[in-house]
Amino acid sequence: MISVSRSTDRVSRRSSPWARAALGALAIASLTLAVACSDEQRRSLGEEDARASLSSRTGAAADAAGGSVDGDLDCTASIDTSGAVTAACTGMTATGDAVNGDYTGTADVQAETCEARLVVTIAGQPVTDEATVDCFALG
Repeated sequence: MISVSRSTDRVSRRSSPWARAALGALAIASLTLAVACSDEQRRSLGEEDARASLSSRTGAAADAAGGSVDGDLDCTASIDTSGAVTAACTGMTATGDAVNGDYTGTADVQAETCEARLVVTIAGQPVTDEATVDCFALG
């Protein structure tokens, strides 16, 4: 039960055993829902993370090479049932050169880990080639 004192606008909490039990049950139900994602749902979430990560890293690599990206990158990602990850981003620099970023690697969606090779090119020329990056993390 929550009571409010009008004179001081102070809130005090008096929990009944029923309220504590209900709160505990709610916490357990929430945890169960969070843990109960299917492999397909986890792969979908991982693909979203890989797209965001590759977009960030591709943009940063283009900026570092002096070829800032014009607009948004178009990115796709796939994690198959064996954990193979492929992702690609394409776009243009402000000067009209093609920008491409690629991930090729492996993910464990249960452990929420992903490692991939990152290759970024501008106008077909490599500007970044990293053997192992965390493909779920923003660059």
